[in-house]
Amino acid sequence: MNSPPMNRAALAAPEFHRVTWDERLAAHVARLAADWFLEDLAHECDWTSISLVAPDARSELAVVARKPGVIAGLPAAAVVAETADPGLAFRPRVDDGAVVAAGQTVATLAGPTRSVLVAERTILNLLGRMSGVATATRKLVDAVSGTRCRVYDTRKTVPGWRLLDKYAVRMGGGWNHRLGLYDAILIKDNHLAAAAAEGVSPAEAVRKSREFVAKTFPPARAGEMVVEVEIDAFEQLGAVLDAGPHIVLLDNMGVEELARCVALRNERAPSVVLEASGGIRVETVAASAGAGGGPRLEVARTAWVARGLTAGRLSEALYPRPYGRSAFGKTVQAQRRKAWDEPPADALHAEEAVTLGAALGAEAGAPLGLARLFEELAATHLLLDATPLNKFPEAANRFLDALTLANRQLDHACSRPVDPRPSDHRPSGKSRRIVDPARGVHRG
Repeated sequence: MNSPPMNRAALAAPEFHRVTWDERLAAHVARLAADWFLEDLAHECDWTSISLVAPDARSELAVVARKPGVIAGLPAAAVVAETADPGLAFRPRVDDGAVVAAGQTVATLAGPTRSVLVAERTILNLLGRMSGVATATRKLVDAVSGTRCRVYDTRKTVPGWRLLDKYAVRMGGGWNHRLGLYDAILIKDNHLAAAAAEGVSPAEAVRKSREFVAKTFPPARAGEMVVEVEIDAFEQLGAVLDAGPHIVLLDNMGVEELARCVALRNERAPSVVLEASGGIRVETVAASAGAGGGPRLEVARTAWVARGLTAGRLSEALYPRPYGRSAFGKTVQAQRRKAWDEPPADALHAEEAVTLGAALGAEAGAPLGLARLFEELAATHLLLDATPLNKFPEAANRFLDALTLANRQLDHACSRPVDPRPSDHRPSGKSRRIVDPARGVHRG
């Protein structure tokens, strides 16, 4: 049986923005990733890996699907790996949005073992949540297959995760509703309650909103602004349809009431899109969408895909690489050094560390009185990689002492009055985050 044609008049209404992977989303993920590693490392490092893994050990980790589902977030995982350590190579084995089987390898992560161990959990958490959202969305999309109904998302997302959740919905075959409060007019029950106190009905609220958009925004922007209104009873629909919204949200209505709304819309205003929301689940969405002769809605909108979901089940398997071989399999040193009692041949000397520390202090715009502090911190920082394992605890303690002193001094410096010198006489340089997975996260 052929699916009913999409309402052509409804398609003439403005579309919501669709989240796709682009440079802006990649930059957004990079900012999030810096905070995620700060959460995991604080201003220190992964001491377990530092104490047990040689600095130049290399490994490859396979990300494996433990259950069948839709994979989402692979480009984001690559950005997370890059943020953790530019020396990491994240390689997808499938396309984003692909359906995978249990036991299938979806990606690999290769590079310095310390960095792999720092990045693995954050990457798995990211892919697990996004794949869970995509898989749940695909179940809804499959349930309305053969109807003209689209599955849309909501704003009920974890703070900071909205764009990633909405991207995952797209990977699952769903559609994006408004991104925030800024890109559409959505007159909800609380707005209507506030308007009712001023004697404004739902229909009048729609008229006022359409007039406001036309007067406030340039024509191009006004043409993109969807005006949508929520109702929770069939009796409200007739007056609202006459006011000319683009979309009417039918909140928490049963199948019979939805069917009455569809019939009235078809008769009075066939260009208006009807959207069902509230209680939309896999077991209920088909009846609302029109399967089996039920209501024929254009939109089913739900937060179910991002709330209370079961995260995509992913696991990892770590494969240490032969010592001295990179993630690309190229030989970088001929022999394994005796790590227990010999420092690496390429360790920086103390003089180089002091020079680097002074440069770090200047680049970060530190007060002149802290220059020596940065020198000491850099010297002890770099000393860790130059220390034989049998003397590592002593060097690590020295680094911790220097780090503690640095935090105290910087806190004190930050509490001083603002530098009165003109901006063109102050040390330049933009504020940045530096993530070093072997040593911690430093804010410049």
